[in-house]
Amino acid sequence: MSAFLTLLKREWLESKLPFFWLPVGLFAFIFLIGMMGLAVWGFDGLHMMMTADNEAAEFIYIDNWTNQQLADRLTALRTFIGAPFFMFYAAAAIFVLLGTLFDDRKDRSILFWKSMPVSDYETVASKLVLAVWVAPLVEIAAAVITQIFFLTVISGYVLLQDLGSIGRLWWHSGIVTGTFQLVLGFLIQ
Repeated sequence: MSAFLTLLKREWLESKLPFFWLPVGLFAFIFLIGMMGLAVWGFDGLHMMMTADNEAAEFIYIDNWTNQQLADRLTALRTFIGAPFFMFYAAAAIFVLLGTLFDDRKDRSILFWKSMPVSDYETVASKLVLAVWVAPLVEIAAAVITQIFFLTVISGYVLLQDLGSIGRLWWHSGIVTGTFQLVLGFLIQ
C-alpha cells in the first residue's frame, strides 16, 4: 500500500500545475474580478446602479423574494461560479491522462520507474486514481471556497445596504446540498 501511495504522490507532484495551481489561479482571478468591481463601484455604487428605477429597487430587496426565488437565484450564482472550475478540470484531466505515458517515454524517466519494484498496473492505477478521485476533490474544494467567498461578499452588501436578512440568504444558499450534489455527480461519472 505504501508503494501505491508513493506512486500517487509522484503523480500529484508531476500534475500539480493542472490539478492544483489552475484552480488556485482561477479562484484568484474570480477574486480579483470581484474585488475590482467593488473597488470601482463600491457597495454604494452598486446599490445606486441597481436602484436607478423603482423596479430595480424592488428587485434587490431579498425580503421581497419568495424562498423559491431566492434559492433559484443562489443556485444560478453557484452554478455560474462553479462551472469554470469543472470545465478547466475536464480539459486538464484529458490532457494529463493523454500525455501521462507519453511524457514518461519522452524524458526517459520510464526507465527509472521500470527499475522500481512496482508493477505497470500500479503505475497506471495511480495515474487514474489521481485524475478520477483526487483531482475532483481539489476542484470541488476550490469551487465551494469560491462560492462561500462570493456569498460572504453578497452578505456584506446585503448587510451594509439593509436589503434583507443575511440568515435567510445563507439558509437558502444551498452550499451544503450543492457540495453533496457535486461529490455525488463525480462519483456517478
